[in-house]
Amino acid sequence: MVNRILILICLIISPWVLLAQTESIQQVKDTNKEGSLLQLELEYTSDAIFMGRKDSIAAPYLMPGLSYYHKSGFFANATLSYLLSADQNRIDLVLLGAGYLLDFDDWSAGLMVSKYFYDQESYSVLTEVEAAIAGMINYDMDFVETTLLVSSYLNSSDDPDFFTDLSVGAPFYFNDRNVLVTPTVSVQAGSQNFYEAYYQSSRLGNRKGKSNPNNTSSASSTIIIENAKNFEFLAIEVSVPIYVTLGKFVLSTSPAYVIPQNPSTITINGEAEDEQLENSFYINLSVGYFIDFRPNKKV
Repeated sequence: MVNRILILICLIISPWVLLAQTESIQQVKDTNKEGSLLQLELEYTSDAIFMGRKDSIAAPYLMPGLSYYHKSGFFANATLSYLLSADQNRIDLVLLGAGYLLDFDDWSAGLMVSKYFYDQESYSVLTEVEAAIAGMINYDMDFVETTLLVSSYLNSSDDPDFFTDLSVGAPFYFNDRNVLVTPTVSVQAGSQNFYEAYYQSSRLGNRKGKSNPNNTSSASSTIIIENAKNFEFLAIEVSVPIYVTLGKFVLSTSPAYVIPQNPSTITINGEAEDEQLENSFYINLSVGYFIDFRPNKKV
């Protein structure tokens, strides 16, 4: 079975909702300090949605990744995000990260820093993000698991963003704990400087074209999102992650429904208009392979 610590690593490495989507199985805790683990993963996501915000054009990604967890608690990861949109086939994002995780009995905690390298043609809502730092605390009561995620994003503007993501899930195990289904509800809040920077970027006008109902953007436009610096309730997300372990492989799927909150007023060259937010469905699919460096242990 896969080490419990892997679920915490995968909580932290998601490019879209930092610390929010897991791609591994929560398993036994008492082996955490007995050795080190290497994870090879291939993940697909149908769209890049962050705090209920997304581009008007879907951004499906195929994401090969490599993660290493040392028995001391240190871990590092690297992920490539290959954009699968029509006429946009390219590596859209390179994400590097490193951090430290602690796991004691029913409690877990982690800290991580990440560096983002977006392609100049990217139209992701996070396209202006350059780096992030995140912290997590998790409490597992067996029948209910609660995770609080706190993060700060640095973007191309002078104003960083701060976010929280509080999730509550109910884990259900089957087949000798090799199958895990965890219906989860997350409440997401934060500021929107990243979103204003995304609108102000010349990439927005170049990429969205006529498909963007708010599109009057250009490199010379003056764009202001009202209350972008305020900390506000941004989204509710309901998901049902399903994980299956098959030897050293972990297969997962995570369908999710996102309900954005608090649409902004966007002022473009002095003309104000209300943002049109819509509920969204997306799905993550992944397969992971684990190499266990513990002698005489089986994953």
